[in-house]
Amino acid sequence: MTRLDAEWQRLFVPPVPLATDAAAGTGPASPPPVRALVLALGRPADWQALGVVWRAVQSELGLPAPAIAVSGSDSLQLWFALADPVPRARGEAFLQALVARWMPAVAPARLSLWPSGAQWVGAVGPAAPHPPRVPGPVAATGGWSAFVAPDLVALFEDSPALDLPPGDEAQADMLSRCRPARADEWAGALAALGLDPKTASAVASATADASEAGLVSPRPESTAHAGGPTARGAPVPLAEGLDEAEEARAARQQARAFLLAVMQDASLPWTTRVDAARGLLS
Repeated sequence: MTRLDAEWQRLFVPPVPLATDAAAGTGPASPPPVRALVLALGRPADWQALGVVWRAVQSELGLPAPAIAVSGSDSLQLWFALADPVPRARGEAFLQALVARWMPAVAPARLSLWPSGAQWVGAVGPAAPHPPRVPGPVAATGGWSAFVAPDLVALFEDSPALDLPPGDEAQADMLSRCRPARADEWAGALAALGLDPKTASAVASATADASEAGLVSPRPESTAHAGGPTARGAPVPLAEGLDEAEEARAARQQARAFLLAVMQDASLPWTTRVDAARGLLS
């Protein structure tokens, strides 16, 4: 194992998982937990906006400085390392809360989150155990992704990529200065964002706030695709004829789609969007 491999493993790779229910033949597999969380901003890359988050998570949330990377294509990235793996939904809700609080005016199309329910740019599926390896080549552009120092990242706004492969030792040095957030630091950051996993009323709170903001009506009339969101995330009635299991699964999908729509709606107050993020933790 190279020094760079060791640093990557130390920061971002979860431990080998125990046998899943699916492997034992007793039920479906749960998505593996994650230790790496990535927030990317591009089209265009903008360190002024992303730098606000980089500084705020340290000064206001008490987290270690996330690593900074260029994507090799069109964005700048913040890489958060966690000492202990966390459920994927909790990691995604944390990233969504950061966006809602410190980048509320940024168009959702300019953002990429990992983990998320969507496919990450780079052909890594939503159930992958970690995001695409950095540094690495990007076939679409011919460039390379790489970790960069905070005082140099602004130089890559116009072209967030390296023309040549970065040196492994230099990349290892960069990562050696990072440390994963301890469990107490992670818990403190969630609390500071209002993301308490034990908050049972989160979904109801998000729904009520969104309704008051005019995002949804209490009795949606749409007959669009069952279980999916309509315009601006309003939930639609579930299809008739579903058995109990299918109905419950459709309801969960509908709730998730609604909460994601709330979190991504830049026209709403960030407090409402954070409430929606709480819902994903429930």
